[in-house]
Amino acid sequence: EVGAKGIVLSRALAKGSASMAMLAEARASGMPVEGLVLSVNKGGVEVAIGDVRAFCPISQLDLRYVEKPDQFIGEKLKFRVTEVRDRNVVLSRRSLLEDEQRQLATETRKNLGEGKIVKGKVTGVRDFGVFVDLGGVEGMIPVSELSYTRVGHPSDVVKVSDDVEVEILRMEAAQPNSPDK
Repeated sequence: EVGAKGIVLSRALAKGSASMAMLAEARASGMPVEGLVLSVNKGGVEVAIGDVRAFCPISQLDLRYVEKPDQFIGEKLKFRVTEVRDRNVVLSRRSLLEDEQRQLATETRKNLGEGKIVKGKVTGVRDFGVFVDLGGVEGMIPVSELSYTRVGHPSDVVKVSDDVEVEILRMEAAQPNSPDK
């Protein structure tokens, strides 16, 4: 009897609504879904999850602002479903990436200590210094610590995405709004 109801239910659900039900469940549970980025439209990207067309705002596409969202077209990415209303599905990749960063930061912090030499990737270059991702934890190299010789501007020494080796001079508690809290 229960099996028969299951069959009736599965017949009653159209292909699209079954996908919507699955997406509503994914939203409730926070479970990631995989989608194919189809195109860029006003304010975000259109993503195909099975037969369902969903929307991911540009602000939710990555951890940092995405200058050229069309670089993601044709890529399969994991998203978190943030909204399912009528036929509208809204996604966030950023919330998944932030969770991954937090987990990575917890692991990284266990291995960090003053005097340690670690590898990192340059994430930002400013007048006063350089920001470096050490694995979910962001460090800052003041311009005075970039080189043994005087540096005019940090961009004379490094650029974004350079791999660098740094010594940890001091560790401070994470700032309340930083991604590595």
